[in-house]
Amino acid sequence: MKKNIDIMISFLQLILVGGIYLIQKYTNKKLGMNRWVVYHSMQFAKNTTLNIAIKILPFILIIIFIYLIKINIDYIKQHKMALFDFVILSILTIIIIFLSVFLNYKLLKIYYFVIFIMLMIYILQIIKMCITKYE
Repeated sequence: MKKNIDIMISFLQLILVGGIYLIQKYTNKKLGMNRWVVYHSMQFAKNTTLNIAIKILPFILIIIFIYLIKINIDYIKQHKMALFDFVILSILTIIIIFLSVFLNYKLLKIYYFVIFIMLMIYILQIIKMCITKYE
């Protein structure tokens, strides 16, 4: 049961990564998709609380990551798969921090979409780690 849930969550994460690729591909190829993405990016950019949250996001992710390592240090030492999950989580943390600090919606049209999808992947990774540990 645990392995099936782990595979389903991993598959969902791959679908979300594929979604980022498809949004980028069709934004560059289809004018209607480009307009839709630009319009929604401008709407997100107007939202000041969202912009403040994205600026605070790296600190929150670092705190969550350190907390997860602290409470799971013994489990990581015992299980190699947990170490792999934490490596994936650390890579996701670095990518999200890079996106939120060094890029903005003017440089990347799908900036907000990428941030939201990467956060969903990050949350799914945490859920997968919790299911792996407690089942």
